[in-house]
Amino acid sequence: MFDARLSYGSQNTVQIAGGVGGPLGSAFSYRIDGSYRRSDGYVDRGESQSLALSGALRFAPTAAFTLTLRNDYGDQRPTEYFGTPLIAGQLDTANRRRNYNVADAEIHYRDNRTTLAAEWQIADGITVTNTAYRLTSKRLFKNLETYRYNAASRLIDRSDNLGIIHDQEQYGDEGAIRISRPIGGVANDLVVGFDVNLVNLTYSHDFGSLPQRDSVNPFAFNPGLFFDTQGIAPRFRSRTTEFSVFAEDRLKLSEKLSVVGGLRYERNHVDRWNFVYSGSTISGETQVLDKSLQNTTWRVGAVYQPIPTLSLYGQYSTGTDPLGTLTTFAPNQSQFKNTTGDQVEAGIKYSFLDGRGAATLAAYRIVKKNLLVRDPNNLRNTTPLQIGQRSAKGIEASITLDLVAGFGIDANATVLDATFDSFNTGGVSFNGKTPPRIAEQAANLSLRWDASDRLQARAILRYVGPTYSDNANLFRVPGYAVVDGGMTYAVTTNIALEARVYNLFDKNYAVTSYADEQYILGRPRSFDVAVRARF
Repeated sequence: MFDARLSYGSQNTVQIAGGVGGPLGSAFSYRIDGSYRRSDGYVDRGESQSLALSGALRFAPTAAFTLTLRNDYGDQRPTEYFGTPLIAGQLDTANRRRNYNVADAEIHYRDNRTTLAAEWQIADGITVTNTAYRLTSKRLFKNLETYRYNAASRLIDRSDNLGIIHDQEQYGDEGAIRISRPIGGVANDLVVGFDVNLVNLTYSHDFGSLPQRDSVNPFAFNPGLFFDTQGIAPRFRSRTTEFSVFAEDRLKLSEKLSVVGGLRYERNHVDRWNFVYSGSTISGETQVLDKSLQNTTWRVGAVYQPIPTLSLYGQYSTGTDPLGTLTTFAPNQSQFKNTTGDQVEAGIKYSFLDGRGAATLAAYRIVKKNLLVRDPNNLRNTTPLQIGQRSAKGIEASITLDLVAGFGIDANATVLDATFDSFNTGGVSFNGKTPPRIAEQAANLSLRWDASDRLQARAILRYVGPTYSDNANLFRVPGYAVVDGGMTYAVTTNIALEARVYNLFDKNYAVTSYADEQYILGRPRSFDVAVRARF
């Protein structure tokens, strides 16, 4: 089997992808895939490119046993764009295409993952799986990242020159046994497993360099070069070990009622060493962190199906999150534990009109506790307290409906209320405020038309509500609605043509914000055409 896709579109965007696979004798099979994408981007010096390669070799000597060796490689250079600053509090179309980063900015990711996965059905209803893997990741960031309009000078003030390198290697193994056998005549599915991994990270940065600050004309300027007085050099290394065991069970009490439950224990240990320099040479290292974190989480739920087309479900679960990323765990946070949380959810799934329609409705509440705040009663104390809390409650709904003459609609929407419940930090209370970068309304509406076996068309309306970029809700990022569309025509049974349009009405909008008044703009009106082939 051979698959290929070639596309070209606005911003000189080119994508080439292809894959081939098939049997190699009676017991072996293979698959090789590759893709390349490049674009000039929609801002000055906004070029990006990516390369992805993967290959897999599968060994299946019997129907009950498979062994798959796979390797995935990725090389990405994302656009070095950190947003467009507002001018006098407004998005000015005159600087919509300006990129305020330096000319020699660089972002580069290289990732490689090798896995060996085995699946063995050792008996009827009993299957064992295991996946061992090695992952390497090298990441470089070298940018001037913050831009703010100065009303007095009418210039853009640029700051925050940051150079960072991640050099990471991870080894891991995941295993599980699935037992699908009745208990006392009652159908039951049980999964028991483990996950263990080791992560070694060397973290390099230039945070000791003199700050780079300048001011440029908002509309025409020399981007300049990255200013670095210290150099991006190794500053610390960390070793993170993670071990977890888990069990999940689904018990079918009757044809209509099933109960589910899960339990997970996880232990993480982080060691960190700071490098000691003699001049520009590493002369030694000092251990600054030896921290263990452990948590037990669980969930329980039920599914009730009164008729074959209707399901009602409910679930309660607990969870944890580290304070940031474990591999870069800060020594000044060593006295703190993970944040904790819980979620309750209930919903309905319904199929109607003989399967031509389907709808879902779900309501939930999520609480996250043990957030870090500055001591509100002692502002001189720089050690934070772990007493903050935030929550979100909301409703999600979706519907899919096949209409007459090949038409159909797909729609979904969510409305939520996200709130700081207890977040008095540094003597300022943010209680009742909306946490940053959370859209409390979002919706998608898609109209599809299968005109024939060969021709399909689709129009999509995407809406995302407004967000805030700060805890105090002083800076509001407007919501947006964007219309996309597309058409596919099958020239033959093996070859198809595609045409896509994005942001049909060329709306200026912010996907998110990097700083309070620094918008990451969405793609302007763009067109792509492609040809797909399968043989």
